[in-house]
Amino acid sequence: MATSLEPAQRLIRETFGAHPWFQPMLRLPSMPSVTIQMELDGPSMEIDHTTFGPHTVLASFAEQSRTTFRGLPGRISIILTPPEEFLPMTPEEIFEITCRDADRLGLRVSNHVTRYRVVKLPADFYSLSPGTDALRPPQQTPIPGLTLAGDYTRQQYLATMEGAVVSGRLAAQMVQAAIPRRTAVGVG
Repeated sequence: MATSLEPAQRLIRETFGAHPWFQPMLRLPSMPSVTIQMELDGPSMEIDHTTFGPHTVLASFAEQSRTTFRGLPGRISIILTPPEEFLPMTPEEIFEITCRDADRLGLRVSNHVTRYRVVKLPADFYSLSPGTDALRPPQQTPIPGLTLAGDYTRQQYLATMEGAVVSGRLAAQMVQAAIPRRTAVGVG
């Protein structure tokens, strides 16, 4: 099962909710995320890289027009903080606040946005609060045929895309190892 925490918990709770092995995972709290992606008439920064915006609502941001979104003249993705404050806001309010803080950082954003979208996920990542790491499950479960993959599972990274990829690889290796090996039989 390759998914983020909230859908994984929902599916596990429906089917194996009483199983003691899953209890820590089912107690693992989640946290929200709010992001805004802006298409621009040109790049917002000189190079495509991820950086942070201290003392602003821009937790981290990345120009992506030369790497991920090569077909666009400019593209910036921004993770906003604190996400809880942005959940009740309209996309227009979020856009205005984001542009104000982007200007404070010297980003080329205001008056250059051609299109934007706001994505709000009330339960996106597992919470990084103290004590939650011990609740993260390994990929292998005691249920035959059920292997978990997601950034919330036990692996070296925290709640990141890298963690999800590493978890997926570990889960795939476990699934592959469980497949019985067949030997080729010569036909004569």
